[in-house]
Amino acid sequence: MGNALMDWGARSSVSLQILMAVGMASSCTPPTQATTTPPPQPQMHADAALLQWVGDSGISIVRMPQRPSAGRQPSTVPAVQQTPVVPSNPSDPPQLQGRLLKLQARLGSQPNDGQKGWLGIEMESLELPLALSLGLPTGDGVFLLNALSGGPAAQVGIRFGDIVVGLNGRAVPNVNELRQRVASMTPGSEVQLEVWRIAADEGDFLQMLRRLADSGNTHVMYRLGRMHAAGIAGVRDEVEAVRWYRKAADAGNVSATAALAVALLEGRGTGIDQQGGLRLLRAAAAKDHLEAMNRLGHILADGKLTDKDTLEAARLFTRAAEAGHAPSMVDIGLMYANGAGVQTDLSRAAMWYNRAADLGNSAGMVNLGWLYEYGKGVETDVAKAAMWYRRAADLGNTFGMVDLALLYSQGKGVQKNEAAAVALNRKAAGLGNSMAMNNLAWMLQSGRGVERRGPEEAADFMMKALDRKNEFSRQRMTQHSGTWTREFRQAMQSRLRDAGFYTGPIDGRFRETTIVAIDAYFNRTR
Repeated sequence: MGNALMDWGARSSVSLQILMAVGMASSCTPPTQATTTPPPQPQMHADAALLQWVGDSGISIVRMPQRPSAGRQPSTVPAVQQTPVVPSNPSDPPQLQGRLLKLQARLGSQPNDGQKGWLGIEMESLELPLALSLGLPTGDGVFLLNALSGGPAAQVGIRFGDIVVGLNGRAVPNVNELRQRVASMTPGSEVQLEVWRIAADEGDFLQMLRRLADSGNTHVMYRLGRMHAAGIAGVRDEVEAVRWYRKAADAGNVSATAALAVALLEGRGTGIDQQGGLRLLRAAAAKDHLEAMNRLGHILADGKLTDKDTLEAARLFTRAAEAGHAPSMVDIGLMYANGAGVQTDLSRAAMWYNRAADLGNSAGMVNLGWLYEYGKGVETDVAKAAMWYRRAADLGNTFGMVDLALLYSQGKGVQKNEAAAVALNRKAAGLGNSMAMNNLAWMLQSGRGVERRGPEEAADFMMKALDRKNEFSRQRMTQHSGTWTREFRQAMQSRLRDAGFYTGPIDGRFRETTIVAIDAYFNRTR
């Protein structure tokens, strides 16, 4: 199997590529982390709400009543009735009031993994300024963007604007915590969700946000901009997003300044202005905005929009990483692995990957797993590598799925299980990972991990990998096609003919006409 192994045993890990970790432009990126330092928190009486002036927002807010601590008797008032009491003062502006709901839901199963629990929600972490604006005392919790129709959460009335603060009596500090805890539960399980709700319905919540923004709350202006940019709650309008970003940035909101910078760099909702975008990005980075530092670091490392400066990129990544920004931990780890902007130091790369992994960053988990698998900067420990790949895969990281699949197929660090390898590659391929498509094609055409060979399906996956410009797949087909079965090669010729790139015989022989067809299909204008 020596020659054959290299056709399907392709690694997904890009541990030695500098631009693996994503910045704030990506729709999947965790939301911009708040860098506003919260005002000193006065001690709150157990049974009363506290009015607090928030400098960043310019409004008075109502804080949620303190939750009972361990060993303290909870209030006898049902949770759904625990609405904050606002001290009466005619001179105060209208106050936001919310209530804490306890909702029972029955978990469903994840669409791509029937053994894991699923709530059917789209969510992101809660920034402290927004939390304060909505009456919560800290940034702990998960902000709900959408409850999928028919899903477990939607069935019990959870909706956009709700904030999940607890699950089964335990606090929920962030998105990763909620995702991991739900995934670890059995589908069909009953769970109790503690939800902070501030508005009567979704429309009322949007109106409430607009009133806060109109009253001078710059973070809510920024939040409205993000909602319009992403199309949350059906309000997609990139021009309107830029308007809110500008308004908040002009009022001094650093997050909005960074978001406006990205809009100018990418021409979203406004004309492209790369120099103006860079100027704003540098201004936000100078004020220690973590996502701005990360984005600027990528631009400097890439050297396309401005002069390349890997030393400054490394400095920015380090500053953001030391402030707790997990993607920047991965980025500076990559720079230590590559020796870009810093001296090569795989042990320091491992340290940064580990810190990112401990914060729930799946890219850090995959890269740390790669170091353990090959003993780079750490002692070789393939079982530990498999553990990190599995944790990344559980978070939906397709690179972790592909790397774990390879270990299953080889029986390294785990018991050999080719059927599990096929399942992982299928899941990753379904999520768009082209290396998973390549590896799955190899397994299907050779009959590994499946009941019978499937050259036709294998060819479908290989065409998808080529469509996504997977260079490894192109090389396999143009330089090493002899390691693949004749039936598979015939299926590939049929698909190239159907796509209009091949007119030769369907004989499974990859002569010059077939190779030219593969290259033409690979390089075609999309």
